[in-house]
Amino acid sequence: MSQTQSVAGTGAIDVGSDQGPVLSRRRIVLGLAIGTPISAFFLWLAVQGVSWSAVGSALAGANLPLVAAAVGVLMLVYLVQAQRWRIIARSEGDLGLRSAYSLVLASLAVNNVVPGRAGEVLRGWWLSRKITRPFSRCLSTVVVDRIADIGALVLALLVSLPFVPTPGWLRNLLIVALPLAAALLGFLVLAWWYSTRSSRGRRRAHLPADSRSFVGRQLSGFVRGLAGTVSARRLPSIVIWSLVAWGLWAFAAGLVAESLGISLTPAELLFATGVINLGVAIPSTPGFV
Repeated sequence: MSQTQSVAGTGAIDVGSDQGPVLSRRRIVLGLAIGTPISAFFLWLAVQGVSWSAVGSALAGANLPLVAAAVGVLMLVYLVQAQRWRIIARSEGDLGLRSAYSLVLASLAVNNVVPGRAGEVLRGWWLSRKITRPFSRCLSTVVVDRIADIGALVLALLVSLPFVPTPGWLRNLLIVALPLAAALLGFLVLAWWYSTRSSRGRRRAHLPADSRSFVGRQLSGFVRGLAGTVSARRLPSIVIWSLVAWGLWAFAAGLVAESLGISLTPAELLFATGVINLGVAIPSTPGFV
């Protein structure tokens, strides 16, 4: 546990063995040296022209019970996401809901402190240690979990965009998000086809592990881990839990808006949910600002 905590505190990842990431001081310095200035620059761009006195006045008049209710709903969002991840990770092993919930929260905590979304990699490593499976395969479950989020957020944008007046530059977000979502889904299907249908993929599955390089073992485990999550039986549950999670997130955003005297329609809440969280998905950008 102490090793896990030390890595989580630094956010530095180095895939040094088949067991998963190990601590690397050089990567700590490199990650902070690159990520922190990028974060600071985008943050500076985002707050240009903001009246801080007006922000302070709005915060002073916030309805605290509504804010507290929003916090409770957000904790429920993470519980729903943990349940969805459990379904995705069943291809590798059984993970209790309490354990999944704690790993999701720990991953979010790291992402909030360390640039570059290192928490997602750590979540895969923590899972590999908990269920004693290869790190590359456990990391693939986190990637599929994030793909499910992106798909749900793009859907929220598609549904809400016709009902929300937006500037042209903001509509470009959808132009970027749609091909990205399609490419990610296509990559999942390709991984499944290579692992289960192509003759080359089936042959390589039976090669001894020591006949491959370290990189080859990691890539093979990652691709086969992705393929293992692609199941027609699990897909409906993943879709439903994704929609429930982001529907709850939109509801929590509505509570926060109401606490500040801002009334938003359901379409506007869906639109804000998609824009904000797709922005957060890009490392080192201040999506919430």
